[in-house]
Amino acid sequence: MLPIVSALLAPLAGVLIYVTMHHRARTVRLLDAAVIVALPLLVAIQVLPHAWADRSLVPVVVVALGAGLVAVVERLSHTLARHTDDVTILFAVLGLSVHALVEGSALTAGASPAFVMAVVVHRVALGLLIWWLVAPRHGAAMAFAGIAAIICATLAGYLVGAGLMTELTVVDGRLLEAFVAGTLLHVVLHQGREDHRH
Repeated sequence: MLPIVSALLAPLAGVLIYVTMHHRARTVRLLDAAVIVALPLLVAIQVLPHAWADRSLVPVVVVALGAGLVAVVERLSHTLARHTDDVTILFAVLGLSVHALVEGSALTAGASPAFVMAVVVHRVALGLLIWWLVAPRHGAAMAFAGIAAIICATLAGYLVGAGLMTELTVVDGRLLEAFVAGTLLHVVLHQGREDHRH
């Protein structure tokens, strides 16, 4: 029971870190820098081991496609550019919810303490990232909706059980994660700083 409770509370810990520390100018710069550095690291940790294990550059290419697609859409139309990041964030939250569903399912299968710790640390960073991206643009209610989507997907995966992992083989989850990661990279690295001027 402790693994799933920890995984459910971890995104809220990320929100708490943001809310507690974001009032101070010095901490704002630290948090912004941490998110801008942490996301590429998380992407590398998620994507590169699979690429290495499969001896394939496809996951790396898919990350680039995710980032490139958002950039191309922004360049094609200034009208679309205003909404591109919002659509990207929505798509990313949906993709991360699918990932949370699978992770929640994995927590039922006698997960090792190391796996649980990795999930918890990852979720704290995820909660911080979602709040950092959404709250300044759309307010706390929308940011909380993003966090709630992750929590609900995790709980649903846990309740459905480990069988879910075999049922989701229609879509290559690793490539979906890589694409979502690429779109988020664009938003964080290209737009994130503009939305966090204080």
